[in-house]
Amino acid sequence: MISIPARTIALLSVALGGISLHENATAAESPIDRQALVSRHNISIRALDPNGAMAVGNGEFAFNFDVTGLESFPEYYAQTMPIGILSNWGWHRFPNPHGYMLDNFPMTSIAKHDRTFVYPASNTTNPPPDAAYLRGNPHRFGLGRIGLEMTKADGSPAVITDLKNLDQQLDLWTGIATSSFEVDGQSVRVETAVHPVRDEVAASIESPLIASGRLKVRIAFPYALYSFGPDYQDWSKPDAHQTVLNRSGSDGADFARSLDDTHYFIRAQWSKGAKLTETGPHQYLLSGSSNRIELTAWFSAQPLQDEADSVAAVQSASQEHWRAYWTSGGAIDLSGNADTRAAELERRIVLSQYVMAVHDAGSLPPKRQG
Repeated sequence: MISIPARTIALLSVALGGISLHENATAAESPIDRQALVSRHNISIRALDPNGAMAVGNGEFAFNFDVTGLESFPEYYAQTMPIGILSNWGWHRFPNPHGYMLDNFPMTSIAKHDRTFVYPASNTTNPPPDAAYLRGNPHRFGLGRIGLEMTKADGSPAVITDLKNLDQQLDLWTGIATSSFEVDGQSVRVETAVHPVRDEVAASIESPLIASGRLKVRIAFPYALYSFGPDYQDWSKPDAHQTVLNRSGSDGADFARSLDDTHYFIRAQWSKGAKLTETGPHQYLLSGSSNRIELTAWFSAQPLQDEADSVAAVQSASQEHWRAYWTSGGAIDLSGNADTRAAELERRIVLSQYVMAVHDAGSLPPKRQG
């Protein structure tokens, strides 16, 4: 168990409402079973929840997903947890024909103690055009979506409420999510992982619906959204951005993306026998002839020279990375504590560590967390 000075224990005990970090000296000196500690807080979802989107990532790149393990039903989560792909390098700036510059913006100063703070100030409810532009640029934008497109036996599109027997598990020890459900009585199983170094997501989809042509993988790319709100992608302006597809044999392709002056690249690789079809501007469907499709998509701000990894390689790298993460830092085991609040406190500690590693541990952490 982590060694904590007595003063720190006392302060934590006060801050946490009197919860003792350990019951006795023997427990405190016992080594922590780290895998057991982490794994008992694996996230499990068995019912639809608009707040139930999850993410896998590496601190620089995050892929958040719905109950299917991919980004299949974004409209269900749109008002709470928008579904998309974000990176620390994925920034966009809208054109600035009027030449708005912070140097030309009026500044306000305020004296506080022995210091004077100078900052730009304007009405945030109805800001003038220059303030609105400077406030909104540059901004993060969604790199795309990878989801499932499924049809029912009668040929109609499957909606999220058609999914039955939901069972989604996020294994914190390996960083791999497994999502299982049924559509019209047919099973679907999806495994999702992100590479710890490359901005690369891997998905393995298994279902008899693939061979029958009723399940396909949808790859789509949006424009950036010009508004403050929960979402960060605009699907209504297909003419405002460009996608150039370059195929690489029968089991891979490169996508070159342009949004105004922002450019980025995606190298995709899929299992043999699958076929990519362009279905509209910035929209593609990947179909298969067997019961399994494997797909990796590597995102980058620069053109890619190396080959994309296999799904197995991404999963293996994820397992190794997360095992090292959970065994190399501090840990607090409250499993032997009789206080009824201990289990919840321990859960929050572990999940906070996971969220920090996925979203906050990169080169550009968020300025605040609420």
